[in-house]
Amino acid sequence: MSDQLTLATQADRGFEAHRKPTRWDVFLAEMDKVVPWSALCAAIEPFYPKARAEGGRRPVVWSACCASTFCSSGMR
Repeated sequence: MSDQLTLATQADRGFEAHRKPTRWDVFLAEMDKVVPWSALCAAIEPFYPKARAEGGRRPVVWSACCASTFCSSGMR
């Protein structure tokens, strides 16, 4: 699939700044303010699966982005 912009998407680009935030946008902004992501990630990372020499499925790289996505995706 190409990343070609259509006239409709080009026209919508200017209105992003004027868009009313949805309840989901407000919720995610509140999560970022309330949850100490760095402390939470530091607590989770020692228990997160590491890549093994024996092979098998490679785990997803852990980051703060993964934590915020994981914690907030169940609400939708």
